[in-house]
Amino acid sequence: MHEFAIAQDLINLIKDSLKDSKMKTVTKVTLALSDPPMLVKESLELGFGVLAKNTPCENARLIFTKGSKKGFFLIGLEGEDGD
Repeated sequence: MHEFAIAQDLINLIKDSLKDSKMKTVTKVTLALSDPPMLVKESLELGFGVLAKNTPCENARLIFTKGSKKGFFLIGLEGEDGD
């Protein structure tokens, strides 16, 4: 399942994004997917859930929207500040 590798890359991207942010935990990750999707959403959700343990993404939900370009793209993060 290449979705697990994609989930790991996504978590790494999010962690890198948080370095310059006040956000310490992520509650929602919004992704745009092409139609037809280039991956299996359920497999990505499973991989993300397993690999996000003990990371700032541990309790995050993945939200999928329809994208206009081929592939998938991170379009938004929501979370909570550490202060």
